[in-house]
Amino acid sequence: MLTAVLLDCVLLLLARPKVVAEESGVTVVNLTSKRRLEWAEIVRVNLRPGDPWVFLDLSDGTSLPALGIQPGIAKARAIADARALRALAEARSEVAPEDRRS
Repeated sequence: MLTAVLLDCVLLLLARPKVVAEESGVTVVNLTSKRRLEWAEIVRVNLRPGDPWVFLDLSDGTSLPALGIQPGIAKARAIADARALRALAEARSEVAPEDRRS
């Protein structure tokens, strides 16, 4: 019985990650944390070859993993989602494109 409960808890944690984009910003839900970001806080959306998930470079100089977009199982879907999130961030950010980091 205890093993089943532990397995259920692990499965619930693994099913938790998601990225929700709304007009006012993005909510990133990872395994044990949830963070709300305004569009202006997102400097860059990265999904480089070999990355296990998307990383968001933030205006405070930190990087936030977004486990809700992972190329491991559905690579084409993850790439499309990363591109869509990047386009939204660029369109809604208050930072001018020429001020973005490369």
